[in-house]
Amino acid sequence: MLNTHLVRTPLTRAAGVAIALALAAVTIPLAGLVASAQSTTASFSGSLIDAVGRMLPDTTLILSNAQTKETRDLKSDQVGHFGVTGLPAGDYLLEAKRPGFATSQGRVSLEAGQSLVRDVALQVGALHETVTVTGSSIPGSSPTLPARSRTLKTPSQPEYDPCSQSPVGGCIVAPIKLDNTKPIYPSKQLAAGVAGNVEIDARIGVDGLMKDFRLTAPADQDFVNALIDALHQWQFTQTRLDGVPVEVVMHVSAHFVIE
Repeated sequence: MLNTHLVRTPLTRAAGVAIALALAAVTIPLAGLVASAQSTTASFSGSLIDAVGRMLPDTTLILSNAQTKETRDLKSDQVGHFGVTGLPAGDYLLEAKRPGFATSQGRVSLEAGQSLVRDVALQVGALHETVTVTGSSIPGSSPTLPARSRTLKTPSQPEYDPCSQSPVGGCIVAPIKLDNTKPIYPSKQLAAGVAGNVEIDARIGVDGLMKDFRLTAPADQDFVNALIDALHQWQFTQTRLDGVPVEVVMHVSAHFVIE
């Protein structure tokens, strides 16, 4: 039965508008708060791996805000994963450091509310070699030719390499030099009593031979040629990462000095 005591007069247009405005006053600020909380910060996560693709646990990462210079220090966990939340939107510089590997640097741009997922790969670090070539300043003396090293037989690789079986990456077997031929002091520079330095970057291939020579600082071309001639004779055992042969960069500094 109908309740005859209820007032069933339809709402006026003005009353309906007033109720709608009252509800909006409650819901709009709440929605604004939620949107604000979702849009002011970002997160960044991923996995740290080596050049073979295996995980690198317990590795340091530094995330620096390009605008505020604020830094966040991170470490990858036991499965190589890293993550950070609550980051202000903006541009960041990312550095990843691990002994035996080159420092990885890159830029990360984060937008408000973004959850960026990106893996970071580290390459094997460069090797360094220093060579000193001494010439005599005695008039009429001729450069002494260095004895050519005997070419040694490359040691055979072990049948079982524990690095190849581990799911964890970062296992580096450094190369061993088999030939140490020294540069010959250029006769023209020796006669003139001229000394000089040469800085070269090169790569040791998986065959143990050097290639891709690149001069990194201005130098006398005769000194450069003398160094490269010697480097062509150098030979190494394989560099291995997680049991896999890889190429590695070597920086060679040569100092040609007069006694």
